Parts: sequence; C-alpha cells; structure tokens
Amino acid sequence: MRRTGRTPRPEKEGETVQNPKKLITIRIETASIDYFKKLAEETGISYQNLINLFLSDCAKRKKKPNVRWSAFRAARGRRGRPVGRTARRNTKKDS
Repeated sequence: MRRTGRTPRPEKEGETVQNPKKLITIRIETASIDYFKKLAEETGISYQNLINLFLSDCAKRKKKPNVRWSAFRAARGRRGRPVGRTARRNTKKDS
C-alpha cells in the first residue's frame, strides 16, 4: 500500500483498520507549528503526520510534559476557572 499520510481504508468488506485516527481541533502555538513545518520540509513527511508521530511516541513512552503548574494556575485563576475574555464569555449575567 502506498503511503499517503491518510488512515488506510479497509481493502475488503469486513476488514477493520487497526488504529484509526480521530479528527480533533486544538490550538497549538505558532512557534510549534513552524518547527514541525520546517521539519516536514527536511523529512518530506507532512507536519500533521510529524505531530501525530511525536505525540504517539510520547504516549507509548508514557512521557509526561514538564509543566510549571504555578504559572498554569495563575493563568486559570484561584479556583481553576479561566480568567480574562473566556471567563467573561462563559459567565451568566445576573438579571
């Protein structure tokens, strides 16, 4: 089978795909996208596939991100709720 970067479809009726992909929408920093796009030019693999390969490798190795939780909590507010524009949009008006 030729590699097209797409999830392979079953060839015959009754066959199943072992590891289908799920379409999601996420926000990724521009610098991260630029990094994977540059890597895609160097390798000839689409940047979406490179991101998927990287995330799959992290999941297989059970690699956890190195996150500064204090900075995350500060951005989320005291009770873990978003602050700023998102918070205003998600709160109900008192009437």
